[in-house]
Amino acid sequence: MGRMKDLGEELKRETLKWLERAEKRIKTLKAEEVRGKKFLENVNAYIQDSRWFLEKGDLVRAFECVVWAWAWIEIGEDTGILSESSFESQRYSENQSYSENRKTETKK
Repeated sequence: MGRMKDLGEELKRETLKWLERAEKRIKTLKAEEVRGKKFLENVNAYIQDSRWFLEKGDLVRAFECVVWAWAWIEIGEDTGILSESSFESQRYSENQSYSENRKTETKK
């Protein structure tokens, strides 16, 4: 039973980590035309669904939703339907670099 509890806690931590990143990332994006707006709507819907499933304790579906949110983000960027807004993307990049450097420093 302890192993299942640990697995559930790990899944919840990972879901929350990726939710936070998705929420930050989406703030750096802008929609290109109508299709881009629909992409952003879908990303937001998956983020909201993930939070809802977390509240209900359905960790598998919560994680699945955040994975779908990231998939929509990456597909949107790869196809040019979503692009970075200049100011917010710069702040996001700076925060990501800072986070990655902190992780490296703490592992030493």
